[in-house]
Amino acid sequence: MKYLLTVFVIGNEKINCKYNNVLIKNVEKINIDEINKCNSLYISFINSGDDIKDNYFDLVIDKLKDNPDSIFLNYFVNYNYSREPKINKDINNLKEKVPKKHDYIFSYVYKKDLFLKFINNYEDKIFEKRDVINAIVYIHNPKYKEEKVFDLMLNKEVIKKKNIIYMDWYCNGTFNGYITWLINLGKSFKNKKIAILYSKITDVTYKRFSKYFDMLEYSNMYDYVCESFIDTYSTYFYPINIYSTKQSSIFIHGIMSDYPNACRYKEDIYDKYIAVSKIARDSAYGYFPTDEITYIYNPYVVNKNIGRELKLISTMRNSKIKGFDRIKILASVLDELKIPYTWQVFTDIKEENKGGLVFRDRVEDVTPYLIDADYLVHLSSSEAFSYSILESLCLKTKLVVTPLPMLKEVNINKNNAIVIPFEYFDDKKKLKEVVRKMYKMKDKKFKYNYPSSKYSRYNDVF
Repeated sequence: MKYLLTVFVIGNEKINCKYNNVLIKNVEKINIDEINKCNSLYISFINSGDDIKDNYFDLVIDKLKDNPDSIFLNYFVNYNYSREPKINKDINNLKEKVPKKHDYIFSYVYKKDLFLKFINNYEDKIFEKRDVINAIVYIHNPKYKEEKVFDLMLNKEVIKKKNIIYMDWYCNGTFNGYITWLINLGKSFKNKKIAILYSKITDVTYKRFSKYFDMLEYSNMYDYVCESFIDTYSTYFYPINIYSTKQSSIFIHGIMSDYPNACRYKEDIYDKYIAVSKIARDSAYGYFPTDEITYIYNPYVVNKNIGRELKLISTMRNSKIKGFDRIKILASVLDELKIPYTWQVFTDIKEENKGGLVFRDRVEDVTPYLIDADYLVHLSSSEAFSYSILESLCLKTKLVVTPLPMLKEVNINKNNAIVIPFEYFDDKKKLKEVVRKMYKMKDKKFKYNYPSSKYSRYNDVF
């Protein structure tokens, strides 16, 4: 007999079905031979010990009339909730669900021939025409251990944390409001045992977060279970394998009216809706499925022990004799010591910026930049007379220079300059000592006078 649907029940649990075109087949294990032998257009799986709703088959058979490639079955996993679980039932969002490697095997109804193709390479694009049952029809009772059927799951390994914040790919940056928000949460509530769940992240952000959070890279091969779950409105529909047993919250960071294409959500899947200010709360009404929106001002922790960045400037033509190679060596030492700095190099031929080293186009007047700098860095091999050196001293900007013979003539000494011997550029250890001294002395003030008597002999020329 040709069946519309074969349901493989893993275990001895007896399942009743009133439809003649549905075959219930109890098996100890699932294998390809069993699937190949079944004479049906569709297949699905039920894990023995799980619960299905009375209308499970009614809903499935009704959906199969439209001949889909797969049907996503909305479900939840029984993880000892102390509250009524809130489940995503949004049709548009759920229609994006497509079978993937490491998914629960019971969470879809599959077209048989496409399922066999799928388990050969787990290419989810095989299932082009998809449907969804948004009502909860399946309740999974996990055994808290990992079991696999092919590369699909009967029971997933569970990662348990007290608090989880889901950020998806919004950690994949360095400067945005979410990053700053999380850093300050980490500083303020480090003792709360918070885990960050991310899909993409930059190296810099990961390193910053690791000081305060337990970092977890998202995968659908695990179930993530926590007491308290936090999300942001940018990722309103979080992955289905995240479960909060006591409370779920969503933080609203922006003024919703600033975003013309902002979604207006209908599914109430959170216990708490929290804005970061009154204006953010007031703008959120109508965008979320509740008017019970509170606000909590974001924490901010000031670290008073952090010094300001080192500001360096160089003005020269791009040539070896002017010390361009030495600039790169000194910049690499600053990077190794992790000293925050900005080094603006005004020159005729720009090179690639790296770290704090920034090559700038020429400007008509460099004086404002010299005034703002801690040091003019001039690492030339030879100078008869350097205007940039003299101009910096007159503007009360200290010097980092190589031992040029002309220095004494214009009264350059240890009070207004740090002199780096040429041989130090072959000795990173000694250069590091110099750089530490530069940072330590960056706020030191000095007096300097360059009187007109110095150039009075020009009167003999004119």
